[in-house]
Amino acid sequence: MNLKSTIELIEMGTSFETIVIPNGVHTVEDVERVCNCTKPEVIKSLLIVGRKPIVVLMTGDKKVDLEKLKKVRGNDSLRMANKVEVSNITGFAVGTVSPFGLRKVDVIADQAVQALSSLIMGSGKDDTLIKMPGSEFVKSFRGSFISIALENTKKGVQQ
Repeated sequence: MNLKSTIELIEMGTSFETIVIPNGVHTVEDVERVCNCTKPEVIKSLLIVGRKPIVVLMTGDKKVDLEKLKKVRGNDSLRMANKVEVSNITGFAVGTVSPFGLRKVDVIADQAVQALSSLIMGSGKDDTLIKMPGSEFVKSFRGSFISIALENTKKGVQQ
């Protein structure tokens, strides 16, 4: 499989598997159903744009706290990217963005991602997902782990 994401993982010696699904999945609930997993195991990759684009990784049961992210990044102009921006900046379609195979894009993962024993995420292709042990993700992840999840009482950004 010649996907930018899987090529990068192979080059890093990461242990992972691909899951090919007959019909593309578009929501956390779709992945949960097809892969027989829980929402926290599903990783959402959100493109946030401002002065510099950022891919933010969240567990499927959480939302990103955009205000917290603005403070962390020192950028008040952050907002969710639109479909065209996602494609142009990441090279992936909305719903397929992988944290691997990206160039010139910072990646931040919520701290909850670091604690997972297993993760399922986009591969860059709508009929293929990447599954890996949490320890392999932590070893291969080139971004930062930061507490950016929304507390239940605030309004956040969800994919």
